[in-house]
Amino acid sequence: MLGRKSDPDRVATGSGEHEMDVETALRQMPKAELHLHLEGAVDAATFASLAAKHKLELPPHEEVADLYQYDSLADFLLIY
Repeated sequence: MLGRKSDPDRVATGSGEHEMDVETALRQMPKAELHLHLEGAVDAATFASLAAKHKLELPPHEEVADLYQYDSLADFLLIY
């Protein structure tokens, strides 16, 4: 509204005159669940470094980069 100071805890709803508090506005917004599986998201060098740091033996492969070569979900699950 004209001539009124803006309240940082209130937001316009887009319909002109109506306002609502920020918490209500955030609760009404559409949401999406975003997530990332760490398996396969870490590069080979970091994977090898973490395994060595924690004294973990990796599956038998000529090189750690070979762990990132798989043709199916079953192959992936056997490695990870």
